[in-house]
Amino acid sequence: MDADEAVGGEIRLTFVPDGFNPRMRIDVLDEPSAVARSCVGGAEGWMGASIRVDLRAHESGTRVTFRQGYGEPLDDESFGVFNFNWGSYLESLRRCCESGRGKPFPAA
Repeated sequence: MDADEAVGGEIRLTFVPDGFNPRMRIDVLDEPSAVARSCVGGAEGWMGASIRVDLRAHESGTRVTFRQGYGEPLDDESFGVFNFNWGSYLESLRRCCESGRGKPFPAA
């Protein structure tokens, strides 16, 4: 990951060579409670997609609210793939927060 960690800056994520490697612009950075990004390149089908994560104190810890706005309409198969992948990512994040060890994306 290569990141310019300021509002308006870009985060470049690399998952697989010549594959899904989005460039995300930071739209909101309200530490420690919110971050929002939008896709500006590097990932076919993701242009204009937005992702926002909000964190709020909750009686049993922290509540994470995750929202994604899709940049273009998705067919049923793509929608299923996106949701499955986000579920895997969020489960890895939960594991990392609770135990210190997540389940990273497999190396190519």
